[in-house]
Amino acid sequence: MNGRTIHRNNITMRTTRLLRLCVSLLLSSGLGLAASAQTAGTKSLVEGNTAFALDLYARLSGAPGNLFFSPYSISTCLAMTYAGARGHTESQMGRVLRFRQGDALVHSSFAELQQQLSSAEKQKGPQLIALPPELLAELNDAEKQKGFQLEIANALWIQKGEPFLPAFLKIAADDYQADVKQADFKNDADAVRGEINYWVAQKTINKIQDILPPDSLDALSRLVLVNAIYFKDDWATPFNKAATSTQPFHLSASGQVDTLLMLHFGDVGYTENGDFQVVELPYIGGEQSMVILLPRQIDALGQLEKQLSPAFLDRLLAQMTKQRVRIELPRFKLESRFYLEDTLPKMGMPDAFIP
Repeated sequence: MNGRTIHRNNITMRTTRLLRLCVSLLLSSGLGLAASAQTAGTKSLVEGNTAFALDLYARLSGAPGNLFFSPYSISTCLAMTYAGARGHTESQMGRVLRFRQGDALVHSSFAELQQQLSSAEKQKGPQLIALPPELLAELNDAEKQKGFQLEIANALWIQKGEPFLPAFLKIAADDYQADVKQADFKNDADAVRGEINYWVAQKTINKIQDILPPDSLDALSRLVLVNAIYFKDDWATPFNKAATSTQPFHLSASGQVDTLLMLHFGDVGYTENGDFQVVELPYIGGEQSMVILLPRQIDALGQLEKQLSPAFLDRLLAQMTKQRVRIELPRFKLESRFYLEDTLPKMGMPDAFIP
């Protein structure tokens, strides 16, 4: 994603490129879960997830185009698989996923983190009691149109009659709140694919459809693990629609297009140096935010990406202070599809992908 963005204190800064990171790091860090709410287990898990997120980002960012992914989703699905792994497969997965705790603590920490995230979402909504059902339904429908919404759902589709260990299925159900569904891949894999696609669409308010393309499942399939996340929130200070205008948008140092840029001028978290700028746009309530890193030079995105690490991000966030900032941000919609059966073995877990 490239753009003409951050201006500070009314001093115009020339167009540069936006870092393709934004939401993915928010999800890997527990969606801004307050440090005071984290236990030692969830803190270790969040730190490990963030390190894994940046490891994976470094692998995937070499491909052309924009990149958008949820490390939390990937970690959760692989953690459920990790519950059934043993030997070299288990040790390789633990290293790549940056799990720093014993097996039981990993799964209980995922359970605790998901519960804390779900609790945070519930606390944001109004507490409506003693209202007529029809009025309650009307207010709930209106509430769904704005504000903090977070849906996290896990599910397993397993082949009927396949001898999965009860202990594995119990961890999936208890620690990951995963629905365990019986499937008949052998006789109708495409029907199972349709069921999975429908489930994901329902859990993401129809934002993700056809997550499994045709022929992605067949009669040899035995287990499908799925994680779906839907996150929606309003800006603490909304962009003024009337201030949106068409401006140059740099795709590279030598090319640009005209696109719609939103305008915002207000007090937000901000830091800068000679190479890049960082701004934090809070959502309502201040518990979640989008952090954007912007190189000053159009062709300096690769240099900034090479610096990404958990310590680097922690240092930037600690340096940010409230400042009056003029922000021009392009309206954008990102979709990504990628397959990890080649990427994860190269990261150090080949045994999980051996037939």
